[in-house]
Amino acid sequence: MQVKVFSNKGDWPQLEAEINTWLKDNDNIEISHVGQSYAYDGEGAFYTLMSIWYAAPVPEKHMPI
Repeated sequence: MQVKVFSNKGDWPQLEAEINTWLKDNDNIEISHVGQSYAYDGEGAFYTLMSIWYAAPVPEKHMPI
């Protein structure tokens, strides 16, 4: 199991684009869990943390003939 973490300060479209690009570039993974959390700094800034837990395919071992 592996995890990919994305974080961003208030730019939702940029975060969405970053996640979608990563998913497109890793279309062979199996996602098992997605987590998200938000924080507000009290001065107007929102922060987002997204975590994607996934399993990467195991490469096949080739036996010499």
